[in-house]
Amino acid sequence: MASSFYDYDDLLVDYEGLCGELEIITDVLELARDKEDEQTILLLHTVTHALKHIVSEHKNQASDYRKKLATVPTIEV
Repeated sequence: MASSFYDYDDLLVDYEGLCGELEIITDVLELARDKEDEQTILLLHTVTHALKHIVSEHKNQASDYRKKLATVPTIEV
């Protein structure tokens, strides 16, 4: 039976799904910015910026990992 790092692809898909969910949260926070309370707007801006940074970092990590997986040869077990 052949085994490879491609077996870890499911984990990568889950990880990418988490990034997608974080993006949805960011979108909701941006919609909440429509409130007129200045303190709320500032807090939402800070949280949104932090989430976008996290998503960006993790998307880059997932992309790098996927590229590495593509170069790993199949290992016979």
